[in-house]
Amino acid sequence: MSEPSPEILEEIRDLLLRGRKLEAVKVYRTAEHSSLLDAKNAVEDLERELKASSPESFLVNSKTGCAGAFLLVAVALKAGITLLCA
Repeated sequence: MSEPSPEILEEIRDLLLRGRKLEAVKVYRTAEHSSLLDAKNAVEDLERELKASSPESFLVNSKTGCAGAFLLVAVALKAGITLLCA
């Protein structure tokens, strides 16, 4: 299997740096017409290389996923409801 074009690799790198691994796998899989497993493995290999060469570049370091965003929305809604009822 050939390596994706430089443009596709750049798009995948950008997605990985923004913490969007699933999207990166989809881009790889579409570009290379590969299986899900092959795409996942290739993207994870690229992710390891990126983390080794420039770990400070990764924007998402949290393992909480969207739980933090959910909590923030819940608190904001609660505060909004409290203000409306006061």
